[in-house]
Amino acid sequence: MIIEKSIPAADGRAAEDGFSRAIRRFNSGSVTKSSLTPPCYGDVVHYNTVFLLNPNSGVPLYLQLQQQIQQRILSGQLSHGVQLPSARELSAELRINPLTVTKVYQNLERSGFVETRRGLGTYVAHQSPALKMEARRRQIGPAVEQLVVEALHLGLGEKEILSLVSEKFQQFKPRTGGRTHDD
Repeated sequence: MIIEKSIPAADGRAAEDGFSRAIRRFNSGSVTKSSLTPPCYGDVVHYNTVFLLNPNSGVPLYLQLQQQIQQRILSGQLSHGVQLPSARELSAELRINPLTVTKVYQNLERSGFVETRRGLGTYVAHQSPALKMEARRRQIGPAVEQLVVEALHLGLGEKEILSLVSEKFQQFKPRTGGRTHDD
């Protein structure tokens, strides 16, 4: 069972989330650079939160949520200074225990991803580029480890795996238009 929180549009399709809408507006030229400055700590930023939580995956819900928030911060979807929903709001939206969200926010604060300001809320923390790169490496580490283990089980060598990874990068780069740090 996958719990997905999204708001249907009037025509029955899933509503576009706030991040996609902001990117589309920016690309169309209707957003100026001045409107992209991070909000002040008193500002509340409203956005649709879409987190996919699978209670049957074997991965604890708090870990799934924590990883998804980390990915959004590392990818820039949640930028420095953006206020996260309160633990009560997010838990109600996702239909999970508020203590689960509190645990996620505490873990993210210990890791340096967010800052909690008493009486104001939880905000995305500023991270230096070096720390961001290290966090990205930690985030992808388990997937790389699983890839290596699977390759060893299948009898594939390092050169074959590097070749396959390179092919996949070439396959996905044009489609996503994504830039990597080695560009």
